[in-house]
Amino acid sequence: MFFTFFSVGTILSELFLSELSINNFYISVGNWTLKNFYFHNLNKIMNIFFILL
Repeated sequence: MFFTFFSVGTILSELFLSELSINNFYISVGNWTLKNFYFHNLNKIMNIFFILL
């Protein structure tokens, strides 16, 4: 009884941890992509701002 409960708990915690690491991976990739996109298009963004001004 205890062994089955323990194994189910371990499986659940493993799933939870993998879910967390996958979320962290997606967040870091998203941040990296946003930074690269921002720096790549910074010149265009500045041109648009100057046109608007």
